[in-house]
Amino acid sequence: MRVVDEMGQSAETTVNIITYEETAEPYQIPAPKNVTATYANNEISLEWIHNWPYMARYILVRIGGVDLDFVPVTELAAVVDGVENASGVLEVAWLDEDYMVGEWAMLDVVDDSPPEGINIDPVQTGITMPD
Repeated sequence: MRVVDEMGQSAETTVNIITYEETAEPYQIPAPKNVTATYANNEISLEWIHNWPYMARYILVRIGGVDLDFVPVTELAAVVDGVENASGVLEVAWLDEDYMVGEWAMLDVVDDSPPEGINIDPVQTGITMPD
């Protein structure tokens, strides 16, 4: 290798270069590991912590193989509404800035819906003084 500066001075050195004949595998964004899902009132609430791969820009949500929506990872939470049944397979994946999908992670959905058939009356507050 020869280097020449702006004054015309030069220096030379020898560098060994190692070459490989194999091709590199494309980088795949790993599956999310820090996402929780809760279902109540026909909504799935998702939360994740600030710990995602540097390439991730969005989180993609799908149920039963149908992509629903994607949200910027900086939001740290999302709500998917209009979900009548959370028993389908809920999956999430990171997306990069070019919308390339990473590996999928299946989530367990915690059902926080009230049991059917129970009607809870509102609680009255205040103190009733006897006569």
